[in-house]
Amino acid sequence: MSATGSGRQDCDILVQNGFVITMDGARTVYPVGAVAIEGRDIVAVGCEREVAARYRGRRVLDAGGAPVHPGLIDAHYHVTMHLTRGAVTVDPNQRAVGW
Repeated sequence: MSATGSGRQDCDILVQNGFVITMDGARTVYPVGAVAIEGRDIVAVGCEREVAARYRGRRVLDAGGAPVHPGLIDAHYHVTMHLTRGAVTVDPNQRAVGW
């Protein structure tokens, strides 16, 4: 990251105006929060005023007050959807496999 003329550091993505729900031990919530991201790393999480004072995003996303949950990775999938693809049809005129 490089410092800009304003003293702020550049980051790839700055998510602003989010209801930021952290995963820290205190379960901190920032009703008007921001997240700064550089590459694959979250480099700052906090109230928007403080994070935006420290970071300038090359890309800025306005979360519009929606929940932002930095660090949450939802890696689940629905086995039945993947294993039965093609076996069950949504076309009522077509028979399912195995009939």
